[in-house]
Amino acid sequence: MAYALCFVLHCSPTDVSKGPPQWSDLLAQQHEAISAAQALKIFRCPPGWDGSLDELVSAGQANAAGDDPFQHLPDGPFEALPAASAEATGQNPAASAESSPAWRLLCNATIPRFAAERLWLSVYDLESEEASPQAEPRQLRLLDSFPLTAAANETCWFFPTDDGRYLSCATNEQVRCLPGFTPEQRFSDTPSAYDRAGIKVLWSLMADEESLRCVGLTYQRHRVDFPLIERHRSVATTWIAFEVESEAAEPLQVTSTITTYQG
Repeated sequence: MAYALCFVLHCSPTDVSKGPPQWSDLLAQQHEAISAAQALKIFRCPPGWDGSLDELVSAGQANAAGDDPFQHLPDGPFEALPAASAEATGQNPAASAESSPAWRLLCNATIPRFAAERLWLSVYDLESEEASPQAEPRQLRLLDSFPLTAAANETCWFFPTDDGRYLSCATNEQVRCLPGFTPEQRFSDTPSAYDRAGIKVLWSLMADEESLRCVGLTYQRHRVDFPLIERHRSVATTWIAFEVESEAAEPLQVTSTITTYQG
């Protein structure tokens, strides 16, 4: 038998008088709570590259699919970062010199959109015959239920803080998600201990936004993952070119924003 903690977001308090919930009910609650997300990618601009976002869009390299806009460029013409600079920022000097795809892609995430101030979170001890979030559980036991506003908050940072030039692309999506699990602690042979104090609601400033956005949950410092079972991308993708200069009065400066569309 496999056991896991299962996290369900929903729009109203849990009615415990109705008895143990059905899995189909929890799926419906989760679908109602999270129906939208944002697919976000962030790329480092190669060292020595002196082009612009406008040029990349015009050439079709920065496109609505969110492809690596620098994949068409050879490695050779770009200058390697000085070793001291690379070490100071935790970068691999060899990878910097090659301007490899792995070095360029800083972020490739799907960020759920949900109104934390209006939602509730219920935590279940899930018992299943299969160690899979897709499998219908054999038994569910409610451990806790509370409004997300009662949980502790933490801030995180999606956008880079190292000096340099960057591009980001963001695409809105309509999604359907399963209830949440922590990938690192997903299933075990015995039931897991639970402590509400381990739940944190994550907030982040995205690019040059002025207000924090809720970007997810963690439990005991592990990300709560809401596995996607359906996603439909918008036809529009917004590209942003920005620079980070840590010593400046405003460290992050957006230099260009262009929206591209799928044909």
